[in-house]
Amino acid sequence: MKASLTKLIYSILLYLIVPIELIRLYFRGRVAPGYRVRWLERFAINLKPVTAGGIWIHTASVGELFAALPVIRELFERYPNQTITVTTMTPTGSKLVKEQLGDKVYHVYVPFDLPDAVARFLNHVKPTKLLIMETELWPNIITAAHDRKIKIILMNARLSERSAKGYQLVKSLTQSILRKFTIIAAQHEFDAKRFLALGATESSIIITGSIKFDIKIKAGVIEQGKKLRRGFPSKLVWIAASTHEGEDAQILEAHRLIRVKFPTAQLIIVPRHPERFDEVAEVCHQHNFEFTRRSLNQTTDKAVYLGDTMGELLLLYAGADMAFVGGSLVETGGHNLLEPAVLAKPVMTGPHDFNFKHVNMQLFESKAAARVNNAQAVANQIIEWQENPTARKQMGEQALEVVNNNQGALKRLLSLIDQ
Repeated sequence: MKASLTKLIYSILLYLIVPIELIRLYFRGRVAPGYRVRWLERFAINLKPVTAGGIWIHTASVGELFAALPVIRELFERYPNQTITVTTMTPTGSKLVKEQLGDKVYHVYVPFDLPDAVARFLNHVKPTKLLIMETELWPNIITAAHDRKIKIILMNARLSERSAKGYQLVKSLTQSILRKFTIIAAQHEFDAKRFLALGATESSIIITGSIKFDIKIKAGVIEQGKKLRRGFPSKLVWIAASTHEGEDAQILEAHRLIRVKFPTAQLIIVPRHPERFDEVAEVCHQHNFEFTRRSLNQTTDKAVYLGDTMGELLLLYAGADMAFVGGSLVETGGHNLLEPAVLAKPVMTGPHDFNFKHVNMQLFESKAAARVNNAQAVANQIIEWQENPTARKQMGEQALEVVNNNQGALKRLLSLIDQ
């Protein structure tokens, strides 16, 4: 099927699906009220005034936004007189933009990928460059930007084997979209090959590495982490971060097994999504764990400490002795191991880490991370690290070395943006 016909069918289907999406947002608003407001923004209607021009950066997830922050802050220095527009998709991402960037950027929700909404947005913002994080291939946004001769960069571009198979089903449309990118700044050679196989032009693909290696620790985070750690009475404090539904119960079972060997062991558990904070608190109740909540400024003397705040993950990692990174005991695709690694924490992940396969591979090859398959394996790894502090320290130091040895992608990406 020709790309133009596929895109037309896609647009028609999207118009039909949008009412369903609004219903979904309404019901999600029962837990997270932010989903019930600012709907007009998603249609690019009644947008806030903005000085037209400049650079538009789109990040879909909180993780992508965190990864993009160093890029955005560098752009402030390089383009001080230009508008920097940052779009997100969720209230959590929106809140984070406001907390991290404040009034330095123009922030709204990304419009639905409807031709008229996209046109209204581009008419309002009028960017000269569009920077999209990782793998956000929105046909109408990319086509409209290309038609307006906007430079389009897919930065920190990655494409898992699973995603590549999905795009292969609509290869003509995917090829049409990929060939509209000025630059595809791929994280790894494997990503580059997958983009090429889907029809991207070879001249547009440049392997820059992952900007996630260029992670910067804010001043004071390590000291705040040490202060937090001193508040835990146990000699064993571990963290399970970015956990998902179906994973929390496994983590708490692992914690129960650990406490058979180390009865005073303490766990910091940090759900990936804020709308699940209360849900995870209930899971703790169901597993008969005493717990306290960071959002309530409660003490850190119970078996479980629920990290139910946003923007503090690095601090919470810094307050733990060792780390498990979630989204990996369930088929979510994993999350970023480099955050604990940059703090020299020994880190482990589950088997389902396909979204971070190449980054994690470098850690595994350097014996700088561990893989676990279930609650028992998580418990065994924590116990092993606790019983062998020298090996634990060495793994953390090796993880930090891997991070340091792979930095430089940010500088390479910025040079491409400047072209």
